Amino acid sequence: MSDVKAIDVSEMETQTLVSLYSAGGSADRDMLMLDSVDDPDAMLEGLEEKRLVAQQNGKLHLTSRGEILVTDQIESVNE
Repeated sequence: MSDVKAIDVSEMETQTLVSLYSAGGSADRDMLMLDSVDDPDAMLEGLEEKRLVAQQNGKLHLTSRGEILVTDQIESVNE
C-alpha cells in the first residue's frame, strides 16, 4: 500500500484514473477524455508501466494498484 502512495502521477494521469474508476473500473479507450493530452499513447503507456492500468481488447482496466491510488486520492480531496 505504501509503495502505491509513493507513485508519482500527474494531474492528467490522476484525472484519467478517476474517470476510469467512475466508469466502473474499465472502459473503452475512446470513452476517456484524452483530447487535451499532448500524447495520450505515452500517458497510457506510463500508467501501464506504473501498473495502474491494463489494456485488453481495446479496453482499459484499472488495476488493484490503480484502485488504491484513486480511492486514496478521493479520500484526500474529501478531507
